[in-house]
Amino acid sequence: MNMKDNIFIALVVLGISVFCGFVGLAGLGSFFPSLNQVTKPIVCGSDDMQVIQHVYSYKPGSTSYTITVYCVDGTTGAKKDVTNQAQSIMGLISSAILFVPFLFLVFMGINKIRQQQAKGGY
Repeated sequence: MNMKDNIFIALVVLGISVFCGFVGLAGLGSFFPSLNQVTKPIVCGSDDMQVIQHVYSYKPGSTSYTITVYCVDGTTGAKKDVTNQAQSIMGLISSAILFVPFLFLVFMGINKIRQQQAKGGY
């Protein structure tokens, strides 16, 4: 396998990691609001972060969860809605965390296939 193949594989794994990070793990922030506190230093800096979970049901048998994230100024108490920024940063952090093990697993699988091919399998 040449360098082009390795770069292509890494980009595909990056795409999968970004998808899983934003859709999967960042989405869990609605179920577990405390996960969003990870983004506080980046999004709010020295201000306090307040995460409010909204649970509602628009039809019987279904429940939906949403959150609103605020940065709260410690002196004035003014709230600033930073939900989009917090969820975007959470998605990026999650994607970065997932990228390394995903890439490792993919290259381990490729090496396993190569070994099998060298032995005459596959």
